[in-house]
Amino acid sequence: MFSRGLRRLRSDRGITQVELAKKVEVTQAAISRYEDGSALPSLDVAERIADTLRCSVDALLEREPERRVS
Repeated sequence: MFSRGLRRLRSDRGITQVELAKKVEVTQAAISRYEDGSALPSLDVAERIADTLRCSVDALLEREPERRVS
């Protein structure tokens, strides 16, 4: 599930919602909604989140074991 994967990976990386929001150019409220499951990001935003967290979109979706992207 995207919300759980995002929350876990963001926390594991030590990045706050505010920091992630700035890096992917969305609001902190949007990140909060993605994490509580009340909204899903567009594919473009999901890819920017994955790039920022150095993981795949599949890892965010918890469809594969976490693998850091170099």
